Amino acid sequence: GLARHDLARQVLLHRFGGMLFLSAISVLGVGLVGGWWFTGRAMRPLASMTSTAESISEQNLSQRIDVSETDSELGQLAAVLNRTFDRLQAAFERQVRFTADASHELRTPVAVILAQIELSLSRERSAQDYRDALGTCLRASQRMKSLIESLLVLARLDAGATELALEP
Repeated sequence: GLARHDLARQVLLHRFGGMLFLSAISVLGVGLVGGWWFTGRAMRPLASMTSTAESISEQNLSQRIDVSETDSELGQLAAVLNRTFDRLQAAFERQVRFTADASHELRTPVAVILAQIELSLSRERSAQDYRDALGTCLRASQRMKSLIESLLVLARLDAGATELALEP
């Protein structure tokens, strides 16, 4: 009777070990599938953020990352990136506006110089007329030089190479 009892115990332990092994394999499988699903779900907003950030360019500065689909940490990152994109867009728009204004301001003295030279060369003039034309060209050139020096100062300030000295 004792041997049969030991044999029954061994069979029972063997079955229990097999069930324990199958349970461990099942838990591992569920964990892997769940981890794969959870990782895929967690990475989807990150992939969307990456795609949106990569699509923002000089021609498409207004696009922003959708923060409604992101979890708290990713939502915070998306909000920070959106604020950064807002600042970049504003800086780019200021630069475009400044370039247009500077071009317009430089065009005027150049037009004055060209008009004076063309008028002076169109026919014979008196010495005083030539002096007057040269004086007008000189003033327009000085205005252009002042504009160019201001542009250089702004470019140095923008590049951080110079600090602005504040005076009362």
